[in-house]
Amino acid sequence: MAEMMGGLLRANIERSPAKAAIFRALHTVVGIHIEDIEVSITLEFLGGNLLIHEGIARPPHITIRTESGTVMDLSTVAIRFGLPYLFDENGRKILENVRNGKIRMFAMPWNLLDVIRLTRVMSIQG
Repeated sequence: MAEMMGGLLRANIERSPAKAAIFRALHTVVGIHIEDIEVSITLEFLGGNLLIHEGIARPPHITIRTESGTVMDLSTVAIRFGLPYLFDENGRKILENVRNGKIRMFAMPWNLLDVIRLTRVMSIQG
C-alpha cells in the first residue's frame, strides 16, 4: 500500500507543476487505515518532502478510514476551481461511499485547507 500511494503521488507531482507547488505547501500528517485488510500507512508531508511509513508512525492531523476497494477512488475526484468536484459520476460515487460509511475522514476544522490540498495532490485529474 505504501509503495502504491507513493507511486501515485510521485506521478501526479512529476506530471503537474501546479500539484508540485501544492505538494511543497503541505505540512501535515495523514493516517490511512484500510480496514478490510488491516493495513495502515502514515503520509508525513514535510513541505516538499514526503515520508511514508507502514502503520501509524505518529498522530495524524487527517485520518482516512476506508476499504481496499474504495481507497483509490479518492484519486479519481475531479478538481474544479481548485476544489474537489463532487457532482460528476466519480464525485457522486465518493459521496455515496461517505454516506454509507465506506469512506470516513476525520480532521479538525483548522486542517480543512490541508484536506483540500491533499485531495488536489492525490487526484489524477486536474
